[in-house]
Amino acid sequence: MSGVARVAGKVVCASCGGKCSGEVLRVSDKYFHTACFTCRTCAASLARGGFFCKDGHYYCPHDYQRAFGTRCAACDLYVEGEVVSALGNTYHQKCFTCARCKRAFPSGEKVTYTGAEVVCSSCVAAPQRQTARAAPAQPAAPHSPVSRPATATPHDQNGT
Repeated sequence: MSGVARVAGKVVCASCGGKCSGEVLRVSDKYFHTACFTCRTCAASLARGGFFCKDGHYYCPHDYQRAFGTRCAACDLYVEGEVVSALGNTYHQKCFTCARCKRAFPSGEKVTYTGAEVVCSSCVAAPQRQTARAAPAQPAAPHSPVSRPATATPHDQNGT
């Protein structure tokens, strides 16, 4: 049911269709009995806590994350707020790290994708110096490194 439903001038609950009186909740342009404002998946009350709305349905944070959440490619936990998107993956800022030294990339720092891993500018330069002394010249790798600045972007759990 969309919008505020009225029957003979009375406001009705968007969930059960019953007349709203006494203590009711208003969410956007809808009214609910406090007992009727529940998670679509587990039916837990949403009257006193946080919730997410997707496609007109309401979810507790746990069920929303399970159904629609994005997981960090490094730690597999759900991400929200500031995230890093790189090479088709999403990471917590603290989890987007150099594959060699494991240092987190500060926002805006130049990173290099070698074709196999993402490394910081210090690590991409260090092995080249060691390799040049230790081994004879080798043919160029089929993939040249791609360098881009690391940037954090907000991740909106509501999908908008």
